[in-house]
Amino acid sequence: MGNQDVGISLRLTRFFTAPPERVFRAWTDPEELKRWWRAGKGWRTPIAEVDLRVGGEFRIGTQPQEGGEMHLVRGTYREILPARKLVYTFVVEGSEARAEEVVTVEFHAQDAGTILILSHQRIAEKQSTEAREKGWESVLDHLTDLLNVAR
Repeated sequence: MGNQDVGISLRLTRFFTAPPERVFRAWTDPEELKRWWRAGKGWRTPIAEVDLRVGGEFRIGTQPQEGGEMHLVRGTYREILPARKLVYTFVVEGSEARAEEVVTVEFHAQDAGTILILSHQRIAEKQSTEAREKGWESVLDHLTDLLNVAR
C-alpha cells in the first residue's frame, strides 16, 4: 500500500472566461497545447503529443524562441472525465524523481466561465516545488491569454 502523501504538494486556482468544455479542450488537444503551454514569455512549444485515454501518454516540449535547450514533460493519464477532471503522472525528462509526481486538474463551471483547480502532488524537494509553481504560473498565464482572446 503506497503512501499518497509522499513529498510536497502545491495547489493553484484560476478563473477563465470560457466554459469547462473549452478549457478542457485547450488542456487536451495537441494543437491547442502548442498555442499556450510555455515555460515563459518568448518560448514556443514545437512538441505536443496526446493519447487521451486512461493509460495513454502525453509529451510536451517547450523551448526559447531563439533556440536552446528543449524542456520536456511527459506522463500517463490515470483518470479522464471530459470537461470535469484530468489526473496524470508528471515527469520532467532528465530529472527522474523516485516518487511519481501526480497532477490533478479540475474544471468547475461558474457564472459564464470555469474555475480551474490544479493540484501537483508528490514533489520531491522544496526547490522543485518552487520551480513547479513558477512553471505552472507561467503556463496558466499563457492559457489565460489564449482563452480570454479566442472564445
